[in-house]
Formats: sequence, C-alpha cells, structure tokens
Amino acid sequence: MKNIKPHQKNLDIYEQIKQNTKQSSIETKRQHPYSKVDLWKAFQKEYLILHSKTFLYNDDNVIKNIKPLFCYFLESDAFFECRHLRTDISAPSFKKGLLLFGNVGVGKSHIMQTFQSLFAKYQPHRFTMTPTHEVVDKYEATKSPEDRNHFYKTFTNGTILFDDLNSEKVANNFGHVNIMKEVILRRCTLNKKTHLIMNPLPGFEDDTNGSLLKLGDNYDQRMVDRFYEMFNIIELKGKSMRR
Repeated sequence: MKNIKPHQKNLDIYEQIKQNTKQSSIETKRQHPYSKVDLWKAFQKEYLILHSKTFLYNDDNVIKNIKPLFCYFLESDAFFECRHLRTDISAPSFKKGLLLFGNVGVGKSHIMQTFQSLFAKYQPHRFTMTPTHEVVDKYEATKSPEDRNHFYKTFTNGTILFDDLNSEKVANNFGHVNIMKEVILRRCTLNKKTHLIMNPLPGFEDDTNGSLLKLGDNYDQRMVDRFYEMFNIIELKGKSMRR
C-alpha cells in the first residue's frame, strides 16, 4: 500500500480540526466521581476481584497503554497528549468511543472488563461488553421480524463495547449477512457511542492504519471510513501478559 504525502494545506486543515475537536471536548466534559488516585486504586482492586490476579504495571509499555484509557475516562486534558493515542489519523474527543488495537495477550479485554465493572453505576461511562461472535449467534437465533427488531434494538441502544472485531463469522440466517457491519453502521447513524477491541490483521502487526484500511476487505470501506469519526484510536503495545 503506497503512502501518499499529504499537502501542507491538508495538514493545516487537519490540525485545525483536531484543535476544534479538543476544545469542544474540554468545554463539555463532566465532573467525574473519581480522582486520579481514587480511580487507580479502584481499578487495581476491581482487576484483582475480576481476574484473580494483580494488574502488573512494571513494564513501561503497560503504563503507556493504560494512561490514555485512564485519561479518557477521567476526561483529563492529558488525554490529548498520550503517546499511544493516534492523533495523526483520528482527531481525539471525549465524545468519541475507544478503538483499542493491539496484539493478542496485551490485556485489552481484561482492562476494559475492569472499567465496565467500575462504571456500572456511573451512567456517563456505563457500557456493556459483548464478543462479536455472540452478536452473530444472537442474530442467527432470530426467527421472525419481531425477533430481528428486538435484536437491532438491543445492539443499537446504549454504549456497547464489541470485543474481538473481525474474528466473527458471517451470519447465516436466510442468507449471508455481515451483521457487525450492519450494527456498527446503524449505531453510527444513530450517533451512539461505541467501543471496539481488535487485533492487528496478518501482515499489519505494526501498522494500525493499514489494519483498519484492510478491514474494508471483510466489511466495506464505508464502515471503515466511519471509524475515524467514531473512535479514539489507541494502540496497546508490548508482550503478551499471558505468558
């Protein structure tokens, strides 16, 4: 895939968009129930309860991985300067959801399960979490128009994190349907905050934007183009924590 160097005029326009987005986010951020210290203590405690192990943060990459997530949920101005936040391809905003991109085992799902539990009673950050393969299974289980209406109502309301995007099969229910594409596009149209977790595509392990563009092969480019509008793109790096 050939990289095309953007014109300076386009770079200037994008920088202005980033600044406008940042300012809008700062002006509309909410009072948070946790301080920075309190959230860190609560996170460590909840992580241990949920996963029966201590969250290890002695690796420099782990600190850089977790910082943008904490800053995002705290709605801290420091979020906009986090190293693993890809501000070069998506203008960051507290109004957008999170797209966590990283290799298998770096802790993406465990970290977000912990935040899900912590914010279960705090409506502004409350979200549910569903593996993409379960979305496919539930769609395939629908038998009637009423079932399908209930399905779409379930997956297009509230804030949802879809885990392991691009691992799911194409749904087969009276014809083949790429149901995750349909769900994400509907949520975008309805302006529903969405979070995603995904692993890099083969051959694009160190190229986040390349992986995103390659998703167009399995979904379509229209959906991928919406990602830059919908998500703060965050790279989680480092070795697998499962070893």
